[in-house]
Amino acid sequence: MEHHRSSNLNRLLAQSFRADRRAPGAARQALQVLNGELDQDLAADIRLLVSELVTNSLRHTGSADIALEVWRSDEVVHVDVCDHGAGFEVNGAPQPGDASGWGLFMVDRLADRWGVQTNGDTHVWFELARDTTAKRDRNFFATS
Repeated sequence: MEHHRSSNLNRLLAQSFRADRRAPGAARQALQVLNGELDQDLAADIRLLVSELVTNSLRHTGSADIALEVWRSDEVVHVDVCDHGAGFEVNGAPQPGDASGWGLFMVDRLADRWGVQTNGDTHVWFELARDTTAKRDRNFFATS
């Protein structure tokens, strides 16, 4: 998927983290800037997805650091997690009982748009609509 960033975005956060076991918690802590800026449920979804993506970067890339950017407009919140890894293939949905593989599954189910871009680095990005009424009606564990 190609990296598209919606127009009219204002950056809320740009921070890099050392790729160690503290990175997911440090990323969640950095997202405190969203408090008061976004709906609580939307901010919780962002924290969950960022934690999953930072954990994926930590486990699978060998990158020394992981970068996080959060942008917003009146319509969307755009999040970009970047590492120096070579990229990856998106596998199918995990099966019940699988111990791993759930991070991108959650991104796919919760995000309104998402993708992966590799250009020497790997960027996994997602967007969530700020109007969450339609999204809250869907069951993210439903299969199609």
